[in-house]
Amino acid sequence: MRIKGTDSSPVDNGGPRAVERVRRSTAVGSGGTPAQSGADSVHITDSARQLAGLQQAIHDLPEVDTQRVETVQQSIDHGQYRVDASRIADKLLQLEGELAGSGKKA
Repeated sequence: MRIKGTDSSPVDNGGPRAVERVRRSTAVGSGGTPAQSGADSVHITDSARQLAGLQQAIHDLPEVDTQRVETVQQSIDHGQYRVDASRIADKLLQLEGELAGSGKKA
C-alpha cells in the first residue's frame, strides 16, 4: 500500500479553496451560530497573558549570569566553595511542592 506524499511528489492538500471552506464552515458567532461579519476574534485568558509575560521576561534574561559564574569559579579556585546539601534538599522539596500544587484545580 502506498501512502501519498511519502515520496518526492507534492502532497495534494486541497489548496487554498479547502482552507477557505474550512474557515467559512467553522466561523461561529457569540451565540453559537455562524458568524455574520466574517471577522475572526480571539479571546486571550488572563492565564495566557501571564504566561506570555513570563515568557517575555525569561527571554529578556541573559542565558548565563556571568558575574555569578565568575564568583563561583573564584570560590572553587580558592577552595572556598561549599556545597550545602541541606539547602539543596530544601529547595528540591520546595520545587516539588510547587509543581504538585500547580496541578491542583481551585
